[in-house]
Amino acid sequence: MIKIGLYSEDRTLHTLLSSALGKEFEILLEPDEDGMNLLRAAGDCDVMVLDLHSNHDSLQERIGCTQRLIASKVPAVVMADDGLRSTAFELVRSGAFGYCRRPPSIRDLKTMLSRAFENSTLRQQLQTVQQQLEVPGTCDRMIGSSPRMQRVYQLVHRVTNLTASVLVTGESGTGKELIAAPFTIWAHAPTGLLSPFPAALSPKPSSKPSCSAMKKAPSPVRWARAKATSSRQPTARCSSMKSVI
Repeated sequence: MIKIGLYSEDRTLHTLLSSALGKEFEILLEPDEDGMNLLRAAGDCDVMVLDLHSNHDSLQERIGCTQRLIASKVPAVVMADDGLRSTAFELVRSGAFGYCRRPPSIRDLKTMLSRAFENSTLRQQLQTVQQQLEVPGTCDRMIGSSPRMQRVYQLVHRVTNLTASVLVTGESGTGKELIAAPFTIWAHAPTGLLSPFPAALSPKPSSKPSCSAMKKAPSPVRWARAKATSSRQPTARCSSMKSVI
């Protein structure tokens, strides 16, 4: 059910719309701006119908209230008499979803309200997906959303497509294995082709912070050659990424 916030002083209009629009819509009448703001804050308004007709406010005051409600980003349909059609079009250009005449054509109004709701829902879904893509909350077995963890995720994703080997450095116990794990999993992806650096070829221990190394997976022929010469020290160029966990 689509919840419609009706900004109008006309109770007869509320009765008409409640009856004519059917069970797909719930019409909630609010005669003033404060009531509409409370309705929006409570999440009880999917689309607004803003009636420019008023017996109490001046036209300029009514237009000002309508403009502020339109700026709230809840999709709004402006309802106006034929004499205010140009004003209604200006409000549409300033951000309202559409305009319908007063008294309304129920079929046209119903179609417009449905489209406004679908458009708003799609926009919210796209924004949610975009936020999820821009701010990853996890990376393989690593979980966290702090600024430092976001920096770690960015570094990991940045080096996955490098042709050079990747060296992860850091103090013992800082989670270098968790940083290296995504490379192992992405080894099965067609574009990643990453595999663990063989232990026999890992750098010799030293007093410096320990490291975990990863390199691009070679072809079967190159892998056979690598096994035959596994005692040699690798000379591949290496990119380092310091663990900041």
